[in-house]
Amino acid sequence: MRLRLEPVGPANAADLWLVHNDEEVSSWYGDGKPDHEETRLWADFMDDSWRFHGVHKWIA
Repeated sequence: MRLRLEPVGPANAADLWLVHNDEEVSSWYGDGKPDHEETRLWADFMDDSWRFHGVHKWIA
């Protein structure tokens, strides 16, 4: 199996929530753990950035 990266978008909001609610990840961000609505908004923002600027975060 190969690692597959794809641009973060609305379809990845639940996965983004899982990642950022992991203790090993959340400790790097310092703002506490996000709720589902916050990660949905992040995913929407990242999707817009990919469409308008061609760059933002990837998810594996």
